[in-house]
Amino acid sequence: SSGINADYEGVDNIFILVQAVQRDVPSPGESGNNQIVRIFGEVAPSMLLSASSEIIAFACGSLSSQPAVHDFSLYASVAVLLNFLLQVSVFLVLLSWDRQRELAERQDVFCCIKASYDVQMSEGETRPSSPLYLLVSKVWVPALLNTTIVRFLVMSFFGLTFCLSIAAIPHLEIGLDQQLALPKDSYVGPYFDYLSKYLEVGAPVYFVVEMEDEQGVTTLNASALDGQNQLCGVSGCNVDSVVSMINIYANYSSFSRLAQPPNSWIDDYFDWMEPIDDFYSCCRYYTGGEKKNQFCPSIDQDGSCTSCIDPNDEGYPHHRPNSQQFQKYLQWYLQDNPTTKGFACTKGGHAAYGNAVKYTSWTSINSRGADSANVSAAYFMTYHTTCRNSSDFIQAYRQARNLTELIKQNVKANVYPYSIFYVYYEMYVTMVDQVAINLSVCIAAVFVVSFVLMNFNFMSAVITTTTVLMITVNMLGMMYLLDININPVSLVNLVMSVGISVEFCSHIARSFSQSRQLGRVDRAKEALSKTGSSVLSGIFMTKLIGISVLAFAKSQIFEIYYFKMYVCIVALGMLHGLVFLPVFLTFFGPARNTEPLSSSGFKAIDTEQNGATERDPLLK
Repeated sequence: SSGINADYEGVDNIFILVQAVQRDVPSPGESGNNQIVRIFGEVAPSMLLSASSEIIAFACGSLSSQPAVHDFSLYASVAVLLNFLLQVSVFLVLLSWDRQRELAERQDVFCCIKASYDVQMSEGETRPSSPLYLLVSKVWVPALLNTTIVRFLVMSFFGLTFCLSIAAIPHLEIGLDQQLALPKDSYVGPYFDYLSKYLEVGAPVYFVVEMEDEQGVTTLNASALDGQNQLCGVSGCNVDSVVSMINIYANYSSFSRLAQPPNSWIDDYFDWMEPIDDFYSCCRYYTGGEKKNQFCPSIDQDGSCTSCIDPNDEGYPHHRPNSQQFQKYLQWYLQDNPTTKGFACTKGGHAAYGNAVKYTSWTSINSRGADSANVSAAYFMTYHTTCRNSSDFIQAYRQARNLTELIKQNVKANVYPYSIFYVYYEMYVTMVDQVAINLSVCIAAVFVVSFVLMNFNFMSAVITTTTVLMITVNMLGMMYLLDININPVSLVNLVMSVGISVEFCSHIARSFSQSRQLGRVDRAKEALSKTGSSVLSGIFMTKLIGISVLAFAKSQIFEIYYFKMYVCIVALGMLHGLVFLPVFLTFFGPARNTEPLSSSGFKAIDTEQNGATERDPLLK
């Protein structure tokens, strides 16, 4: 899309420059080179204003933290800059050569052959106007600007659409459905349709608890009673522990997008450690033979195994292991396979939690063959409810983030959620802020450039920026009507719409400020007559023709996010540039001509009498 925008910027300015040459009548004795230089001096400020606004607007867009927006804006800014440099150098030379060819009365393509017509124009003779120029100046301008009621209706209509677009913005959805990346006839399309229709299971989500900081200092000791209470969810645990908070959220699955309570390794560890007797306890060790002091799995019914903890031990309060016991037997628990054989010890942690706990181990005195383990990180797994579209995935991620923020207020550890789809939807949490910041910065850049390059004319800069703002807001309103979501692709197009909108506005606004007609209405008529046909042919038509090929794209993402959005950008730019802006200038345009001395050697002296503005050109 950045390449398309750069091409459009090149074509636009070239059209304006070429049409200015075609409409110009050279002075008697003026050479072709001097004529091109004089015309370029008149047109170049408008070209510079348009190109500079786009370059700086895109450069500001490259400050975005969104990689897609950053890359596009940076590429577009450099591309528009290179295009402008080629326009004012290479193309200007080619245009001068072509003018010399024309004066030499040679054919266009076969330049070695003399033409049969005389290109020299006699004094007072004018060039014939193009049909498009006549249509704009003789039909469109009088119909739009001659009648006050028409101008009020135009202002009312565009004001209403602006307000309606603002009302629609909060209802825009965020996200990008993956089906849109497929061609319309892709065989994968039905798979996604059936997946959305029939899938009844959500993605697993892991709530990771880091119990050490970046320096390796323990912030939460899982083996201590206080640390256990911050993690577990059984009787005696904190009501705001990790497991308890996830349980509470899971009870409101339609809101939290959590389908069930979490699988808690620490609660199952407590059950696994429970001393029933020497035979039926899950945690046992061999008391004799070659395997003495080694772990005795539950499937082994050898009578030489005894419980890790004496059932009559009064040092096992609250059905919880003490710190030494917790560390000593944790590795056995994570290596024990659950089984239904023997006495059916189903709480072995190897299958469910073998990778859920990260720990460091060491050999302690009287370890009975078990190395002590200190937990540094662990996760608690549950499932999201079924997510069928982008909105569901974004809500699931957002609620998981909200839950972890609540947990971190009560747990002395770093907690964060993870699911396989988070990497694709994390960007959407800040998408609204990104859109607001990027568009605001780009529009502010347009104001600054317009203010500087329009001879520090504040009202001209405000009017140009206001029109660009209205195009952007109406573009958001059209996205709502066309069911186009906010995502990095549409954000790129919105940033581009700011740059393209400048082209529709800057040329007419500057032509209005240059006009030496008496009143605002007359100046708007002259500006629209002089520049309107160039904007219509050089910007609107070229863009529309270039965009039309995208309508035949098989990819839905090209059809929706490029064809539809580009058509809206061009149509809204044309309507605001050729309809709203001239009318807006008749009401609020700058009343005084602030342009510098013209090339003819005249200067304007402004006097206001009875509300009218007069400009009497006087010789130096």
